[in-house]
Amino acid sequence: MPAASPSSEGNIGMITLDVERPMLPQKKNSLYAFAQKGLSGNEEQLQLSKSGVYRFMPEACRSQYADPQQETLYKKYYTSQKQGDLVAFVMTALCWQVYCAIFYAARGLSLDNPKELAALVFLIMAFIVNCVVVGVYKLQAVEMRKQRLIKQVVPVAVFALLYANFFLDLASTHRPLLKSVGVSFQMLFVYTTITMLPLRLRYCALLATTSSVGVLLMHILLGKGRNQEVAAAAVLYFCSMCLGVLEAFVADKKQRRAFRQTRISIAMKLVVEQQALQQERLLLAVLPKHLVSEIRHDMGAIVHGMFKKMYVTRYENVSILFADIVGFTALSAKCQAAELVRLLNKLIARFDKLSEKYHQLRIKILGDCYYCISGAPEPRADHAVLCCHMGLSMVEAIQAVREETKSEVNMRVGIHTGSVLAGVMGQKQYAYDVYSKDTKLANAMESGGVPGRVHISEKTLACLNGEFEVEPGHGEQRNEDIRKAHLQTYLISKVVKPFPEGTLDMGKARISIQAEPLLTARRGSQRARSEMANHTEEPEEARFNDRLLSALIEREGATLKGKANYVTLTFNDPEYESQYLAMREKHGPALITANWLIIVFGCLAHGILWDWFNVGTGVAYGLAIGLTGVMTCLSWVAVKSKSFPAPIVKCIRWTETVAPFRFAWLAAFIVIAAVPEIADRIACTDPTSYHCHPPIFYMHLTTFLLLGITALMQFGHLHKMLIMGLLVIVHCVLTTVVQGEVFDKYDETDGNIEHLDDYLAFKTKYAACCMMVIILVALFWINRYSEVTSRLLFIWKNESDIQKDEAADLRRKNEELVYNILPPHVAKVFLGRKGDDDEPFSQDTEAGVMFASMPDFAEFYNEESVANQGIECLRFLNEVISDYDELLNDPRFSAITKIKTIGATYMVASGLNVIGNDEESDVERWRHLDTLVRFAFALQDKLNQLNDQSFNQFQLRIGIMHGPISAGVIGVRKPHFDIWGNTVNVASRMESTGSPSRIQVTEETMLLLKNYGYNFEPRGMVYVKGKGELNTFYLTK
Repeated sequence: MPAASPSSEGNIGMITLDVERPMLPQKKNSLYAFAQKGLSGNEEQLQLSKSGVYRFMPEACRSQYADPQQETLYKKYYTSQKQGDLVAFVMTALCWQVYCAIFYAARGLSLDNPKELAALVFLIMAFIVNCVVVGVYKLQAVEMRKQRLIKQVVPVAVFALLYANFFLDLASTHRPLLKSVGVSFQMLFVYTTITMLPLRLRYCALLATTSSVGVLLMHILLGKGRNQEVAAAAVLYFCSMCLGVLEAFVADKKQRRAFRQTRISIAMKLVVEQQALQQERLLLAVLPKHLVSEIRHDMGAIVHGMFKKMYVTRYENVSILFADIVGFTALSAKCQAAELVRLLNKLIARFDKLSEKYHQLRIKILGDCYYCISGAPEPRADHAVLCCHMGLSMVEAIQAVREETKSEVNMRVGIHTGSVLAGVMGQKQYAYDVYSKDTKLANAMESGGVPGRVHISEKTLACLNGEFEVEPGHGEQRNEDIRKAHLQTYLISKVVKPFPEGTLDMGKARISIQAEPLLTARRGSQRARSEMANHTEEPEEARFNDRLLSALIEREGATLKGKANYVTLTFNDPEYESQYLAMREKHGPALITANWLIIVFGCLAHGILWDWFNVGTGVAYGLAIGLTGVMTCLSWVAVKSKSFPAPIVKCIRWTETVAPFRFAWLAAFIVIAAVPEIADRIACTDPTSYHCHPPIFYMHLTTFLLLGITALMQFGHLHKMLIMGLLVIVHCVLTTVVQGEVFDKYDETDGNIEHLDDYLAFKTKYAACCMMVIILVALFWINRYSEVTSRLLFIWKNESDIQKDEAADLRRKNEELVYNILPPHVAKVFLGRKGDDDEPFSQDTEAGVMFASMPDFAEFYNEESVANQGIECLRFLNEVISDYDELLNDPRFSAITKIKTIGATYMVASGLNVIGNDEESDVERWRHLDTLVRFAFALQDKLNQLNDQSFNQFQLRIGIMHGPISAGVIGVRKPHFDIWGNTVNVASRMESTGSPSRIQVTEETMLLLKNYGYNFEPRGMVYVKGKGELNTFYLTK
């Protein structure tokens, strides 16, 4: 048996179930690339298109993605998301229809007039249709809204219905039609068509342009008044359209940002889920399911009490099988590491399939020793029978190795039945382990067995029910532990009942194990895997895109219910609200610039309409344009920070993130913008003055300003309504009080009053005030809906950040568990390989190897009731191993890699994760061996501390050897990292032939360690199994 085999104290090992490759390979496609960026905290940026018209535009104005697939995906999302905006558009239409109803009622309609009757009937029909549309959309008729035809037809139908009604009203109910009628509502319709209609921006702009041209033509052909009114209206329509396009562009930018964040979040979630699934399979390959859940739950938890957490359970009626490859050491000397690992991989894979067939739980691979149990953690009455079938099949399997390698390798199998303590001990390199006196006897059954035979104890024979013929084994003659236990042993000579007869599998489908060459490279299989990897890459991306689109579309119809106050829209969580208010609006300067242009174009429209400015109005406009121009420039300071002094930049950014100051700043901007028209209205009170007509245009200019306020996204809808409400009140007072006579004269001179003899007089000044209130209500819905969208985007951004954190945390926990199964430097290579890479991880290197055991633990261990059947003894061992593991977290010992624990023996190696340099001297190249010795002394100190705390007197027996080793991962599907070679064997013998509280080394290791200042005490010649007499030394501090 090789040195890495369990010592007489017992053994602990791994459990393995079937598992696929544990982690996703690091593919270079976009899905994995930007998922990795997201996990590292970097937001992935999709490339913007530079083709077509975009090549002539600055990057800040580009929006379309270069990737057609992603652009199509985004358009589907954006079209779906915009479906909710249709409600705001329809609410605008309903507000206008309410105004029409008030107007018709106040001024009266002649039902005898076919045109006016048609206008009234159409108005009622359109109002009902719009109410139905709002009802359908507000009642969350998701399935109906998801229909592609409805998404395209309903918006166009609603728009057509609105303008059919609008044009019919202008042509039928105004006697005569004035060129200033309907301008405010047309500006509102243009703005909402572009910002709220759920169609592509180009189509919305086309509809807005077409409708504006139609209104202008109607006013030119049918309207009464000056042509300047039409020109001024055209300026206002154009500016309203530009304002709408800008806001739509900003909204698109925000939605694209949300799209990217969601894309990253979904990608990370998908990648981490797949990694978690495969990592879960890996964990289940080495740990039972209940232990995986318990360990993951306890990760990061604070330990309360005297002892560290231990996951150990006692099982009765369990059969334990040990199998050792006889002659493996000689075979390994003839093979390179890669060839040796490949051979072991194929052999262990075959053993694992046999384990699955015969319901065995693989515990551990110790070098060339394979051992497993049956009857735990799931109890089975046929555990002994299954173990015997397993052992016989393993003997048959090794014959193929003997034939292919032309060597004398063979299999020696030992089986014993009894009870075990099974679980995980320590904090690193988790391994499901079994420990008991019966486990020790099972190990002895293998050591005292016969090559090519299955050696069983009398307790195992008692459970076979005559299903096998046996002959005396005489194990007591070959093993001292069997003799001391007074145990009768037997060799299986014949199978009486072939599997599955006599087992619980009788009548079930049998698992066929197909033998295949162990050393032959399966190139066809590699090609198949490579082709499969290429074919699955595209479906992987397609599945991701489908899931992304589904996740995005699920947001359709999302509300703030339960998250924010219904009236104020403020978040219920104060911290959430503070974060939202402190958020800077990235496109705020552009929107402020748009409002400055509104002042400029408002001044232009004023000049076109009235041909001149009085001194007061001119000065007011000049000051307003100048002051707001300065404020606009200051708003760009935070964006172009490198062009301005740092104190100014800091002040402006602070103003943008503190809500009260931001509100005061914008309110001051709006007040300055409103002053010129208010000043002009106060000055224009002469009813006979040509320059005061038509006074209704003051209301249109006010509406223009209200649209600019609506476009500002830096403050909430209630703040906007407060400012807009005050402006409407001021202008209503100016209309009815200050300019009341001007409006009365306007009614008389334009001929509207003569038709009201038989009806309730609804003068223009009252109609104008009513119009402004109705427009204010419409803008309330638009502003409210815009803020709801803004807050939802904020929530989704935070949810995306939370999901990123959760994904990163889940990945961290999974990787922490994985790195506790495979050493980190091995896991990074093994888990990051391409899917078509069939070569297992292996390396030939030089390392230091150390075995440290507590030889007196075997006497300490007992299974009496006072020790809770051995649990309390293992609790102490768990403390020892856990303290050893904690030392590995010390940066001083970063070159040390834990290999495994074998009962009370702790095995580590140094230099496995160290990259050497051929130009280094031996002293520098073997510096990690000095670290290994320091680690050995640290283990002794730890054990002494535990002895002092527990009043025990345990001693460490340590053996160290340096030299070449072979390291590798055995089992691609069921990975297990181990090291082999003469160095490992000698290190194990240095421990087993050493003395308590001493560190024994060979002469070669002694000569090397002297370079680091260590002193040694000669021990003399020591017999080492397989090596003969070796000159050894004890290392002293």
